[in-house]
Amino acid sequence: MEVSFALTGKDFVLIAADQNAGRSIIKMKSDEDKIKALGSHLLMSYSGEPAQFEAAANEEQSSSSATSSCILGYDMAEKQPKLYWMDYLGTQSDVPFAAHGYGSYFALSLLDRYLVQFAFTLNHSLRVSVYRYHNPNADLEEGLETLKRCIREVQIRLVVSFPTFKVKVVDENGVREIEVNV
Repeated sequence: MEVSFALTGKDFVLIAADQNAGRSIIKMKSDEDKIKALGSHLLMSYSGEPAQFEAAANEEQSSSSATSSCILGYDMAEKQPKLYWMDYLGTQSDVPFAAHGYGSYFALSLLDRYLVQFAFTLNHSLRVSVYRYHNPNADLEEGLETLKRCIREVQIRLVVSFPTFKVKVVDENGVREIEVNV
């Protein structure tokens, strides 16, 4: 069981992945890094069998049959972040945010939730304001707050414990890990 989610911002892309590693119902370790650097501005996360992910990342096989992943990076030519969601069948899509695992049920609903506020103005016309947690023009601080909101929701609502997450960011300066206190 894994949990990972990623989102884009104005000039960055963030990813968080739980650090549990196990098989069936057995947790074997709690410090697994499920986000692999493929280049100075490129990351790939996995959700599924680690051996399948390693083989796919090392190009030892043509498909990652039991692995879902996010491929994210910063396009230096276009000067913009990129995020691709890929499932275990190889279906790929360019997305503004993504999630894998059981945590996706909670994270996706947060990232794509619209909060609608209605207000009547003095001239009795209706004003509608629409918000959602994922903001594609967010700065890094706002993106981290949104990512923390996803982590907290998974930790509160999911019956399986995911106490630690590894968080990484890719921007114009490259790949780096960020310490996040939830």
